Amino acid sequence: MHTKGRVHKKNAIITGGGNSIGKAIAKRFAEEGAQVLITDCNQHDGMNVAKGSGAISCYHQDVTVETDWQRLFKFALEKFSRVDILVNNAAILATETSQLLEDTSLKQWRAVQSVNSEGVFLGCKYGVEAMRETGGSIINLSSIAGIISSPHLVAYGLKCKIKWSHLHGGDISEKRRDMINLIPLGEAGTAEDIANGALFLASDEASHITGVELVIDGGMTIV
Repeated sequence: MHTKGRVHKKNAIITGGGNSIGKAIAKRFAEEGAQVLITDCNQHDGMNVAKGSGAISCYHQDVTVETDWQRLFKFALEKFSRVDILVNNAAILATETSQLLEDTSLKQWRAVQSVNSEGVFLGCKYGVEAMRETGGSIINLSSIAGIISSPHLVAYGLKCKIKWSHLHGGDISEKRRDMINLIPLGEAGTAEDIANGALFLASDEASHITGVELVIDGGMTIV
């Protein structure tokens, strides 16, 4: 049984919180006592996650727009008075049907990097500014595509008191039978598996952990 309140009274911002992994992290943090502000470029998805929860609220944001980050942290600091956790989760896989190197257009490359790299940079920049005096935790969600060879995903695979951690998630789709055959544990993970990893890194249990890369992939990267 998990001990409740592992992020009790902590204030968290989670980007891309409207679905999948971001949604699972938001709900997990809320279950453990955090006040959560999710952001998403799709306001409808974000509102659906926040609906009925007194611990989760939603803010419309495009992570590629610097002024959106400035407004977000201004809003969060006015709402919470301090920010303890930032989870840079927002990401896109592709904007076109192929990401083989020879098929990847410069337009697609820039679109993916603007979200997955520049968005994370902006989050870290303004997250550090907001947490410099009070301390906190920044968790950058990534993928095992950044660790193992992923030639079919060329654009996607490039990817103080404040603790820095990177969380690399493996396949979480039961529909991808071809991928499940590559997982030593024999089954796909879930968004909740990734959320539990993020919860640990954000909690006081990880107070002396920084600079780590936590891989949650069922063993894919060890074979």
